Amino acid sequence: MNDERRAEPRRTPVQRRGAERVEAILGAAEALIAADGFEALTLTAVAERSGSSIGSLYRFFADREQLLLALAERLARAVGDHASGTPPTPIAAMTPAEFAAWFIAWLGATTQTHPALLVLLHHIGPHCVPLEARAMAPIDEFFRTHAPGMHERERQLATRMAMTLVGEGMKLPEHVPGATMHEGIREVGSALAAYLGARSSG
Repeated sequence: MNDERRAEPRRTPVQRRGAERVEAILGAAEALIAADGFEALTLTAVAERSGSSIGSLYRFFADREQLLLALAERLARAVGDHASGTPPTPIAAMTPAEFAAWFIAWLGATTQTHPALLVLLHHIGPHCVPLEARAMAPIDEFFRTHAPGMHERERQLATRMAMTLVGEGMKLPEHVPGATMHEGIREVGSALAAYLGARSSG
């Protein structure tokens, strides 16, 4: 797949109406993924949900991958802009438990506003690069500062493993009858803290 795809709509909306249409399309795509899962996302379904004609949608997005890339960049901005996105203390000064508690709270708060976030993070591909990079940046910084001797490839693997642990862990309440989101977050935080501690102490 060509990694040089443009995330921007194929036709840049110069009028307010066009910009509003693009936002409606992206909002519909996000809602569709959150409600029905990644595989439910088709241009036809997005067009129907956004109240657009398929021809209008194609004016702005050439295909599904371009739409997904634009949505991932939109969510990456939302993650970065969230009020809890700045850690209370420098990451270098945080213990694994402190970092895990902050990171889970930050990602969890953003996910409440944008429930498609974790769904997209589970589908690794060119369209998710902006979102993955933004979500994993704090973990990468944790390893850089707490395990400076870790080689780059090892750090990348550890960072992705930590992110996978978080993403899968966030889904725990769905599979345990009676489990609450709070319980799930607590378990994910404990697991993430243990993993970070183990990887940064070696």
